[in-house]
Amino acid sequence: MRLTRVSTDRMIPQMNSLTVYALGRELDGLLRGARISKTLAFHGGFVFRLEGSECAFLHILHHGRERALFAAAEPIVSAGRCRECLKGANGAGIAGVRPLGMDRVLLLDLDRTGGWEKDAALLLRIDFLPFNAAAALYRVPGGRPLESVGPARSGPAPAPEDAPPRKRLSILSLPAEPPDDLDLLRGSTPDLPDRTAALSKARRAAAWMVETIGGVDPAAARLIARAGGGDPEIIWNSLRSIGSAAEKEKWSWRLYSPPGAQGRILYPLEMPFDLPSRPFPGLLSALEAAASEIYIPSFVDHLRTIVSSSAAGDIRRLEKLSANIGGDIDRAERSREMRHFGNLLVTYRHMMKPGLAEMTVKDFSGDRTVTIPLDPSKTPDENIQLYFKRARKGERGLLLLRNRRRAAERELREKTRISEERARIDDPDELLSLLPPPPRRGRREEEPARFKRFELDGRHTVFVGRNDKENDLLTHRIASPGDLWFHAQGSPGSHVILRGASPSTPKRLIEACLLYTSPSPRDRTRSRMPSSA
Repeated sequence: MRLTRVSTDRMIPQMNSLTVYALGRELDGLLRGARISKTLAFHGGFVFRLEGSECAFLHILHHGRERALFAAAEPIVSAGRCRECLKGANGAGIAGVRPLGMDRVLLLDLDRTGGWEKDAALLLRIDFLPFNAAAALYRVPGGRPLESVGPARSGPAPAPEDAPPRKRLSILSLPAEPPDDLDLLRGSTPDLPDRTAALSKARRAAAWMVETIGGVDPAAARLIARAGGGDPEIIWNSLRSIGSAAEKEKWSWRLYSPPGAQGRILYPLEMPFDLPSRPFPGLLSALEAAASEIYIPSFVDHLRTIVSSSAAGDIRRLEKLSANIGGDIDRAERSREMRHFGNLLVTYRHMMKPGLAEMTVKDFSGDRTVTIPLDPSKTPDENIQLYFKRARKGERGLLLLRNRRRAAERELREKTRISEERARIDDPDELLSLLPPPPRRGRREEEPARFKRFELDGRHTVFVGRNDKENDLLTHRIASPGDLWFHAQGSPGSHVILRGASPSTPKRLIEACLLYTSPSPRDRTRSRMPSSA
């Protein structure tokens, strides 16, 4: 498979520093006071189901090098294609949203006040940096990581407020005068034409901005430098204008289409370069447009690539198989020639002598001569029988090989048709249904099956440890922050976890869970709860 190498200068981050910073400021007003009812993960992303907010669903996609966030009235993937994740955040209220400086990280302060936990404060960190963990849940204070969700190649969860090394300057607090190292770009280049010299200065200025100023992504730096013609004063005034608007939170969401770049880019401000852009009245409408035009199409392309890769492998395999069978057929079709040679050798048997490597005789037509290869190590009769044996083998296999080739060609046409149909699918849910089931990784998701389990209703499940080893695993590895834990005080017995508990859980269910902590089987049978184990 040929890979097209794309220059990184042409790539646009789906979530640049300015956009993530503005999201942290704007989402704080939209999500503060809302409650996370459930978090569902699917291949390439996850979604928060929210209550008490204008945003019913908040999606985070992590299928590629970059992350993307957008709100939607409906999930882009049905619940049947998802699994639960970040269970400790379920039922938590959002106390606030804030950006981690200009580092493309959002922090959600969660509050479980009224729940069953002793420590009610949690922190959810969502990274938009390339190839980092997409989301991690921490207990605060202390910053102990509880759960994380992200792509398979993501690294371990960082500390809650760990940030990459800060750059020398920030777009939010630029000095009035440009630094000396930017002013050095004024130097003339007498050996270059004017246009080439201006482009050279613009490239150097863009590289300087990316390395020195936090909040300036490569795409913005390149466009600002070109709009300023490489002039340090114009570039600095543009940067200060952007920083001032961001500091005062004068958001004006716009979708830009830079020429020659891979995709479009969403900025929260009117940027100081002359490019076609589409303004939006607010954050939600801007995210909706970016999702439909950038994020979801990118996600669909990713799914199509995975779905079609398996079909492409089958197509290559069938093409190779068909070619191999064709070669076998060509060899099998020589069975007529083998029988003809055998008949000639029988006719001229009297002329054959041991040790001959070949024999030239007249054909039955008498119009031509035929040279027949022989095996010098075999007797004349053995050479004759060898040709008849090859002829019989080819005649028997020819019909089978032709049937196999027809079946392979039929399957190849069917696989090609299916691949072409899948290339036209636009529904993420339908594409996800075509993916092979992911292998289970780690022990945390597999271990609940080993415990005694009782389904109380559609929401509450009881897990019971049956020995010391299971008790330890259940308490320290399986239990989530939102679960209730039971154990008989002062006597040996089972550790019990009630999953799905909330302040609205009926008291009768909690009291019934206490019976499962008893070491006596007779006591345990007093519960009238339905059992699935």
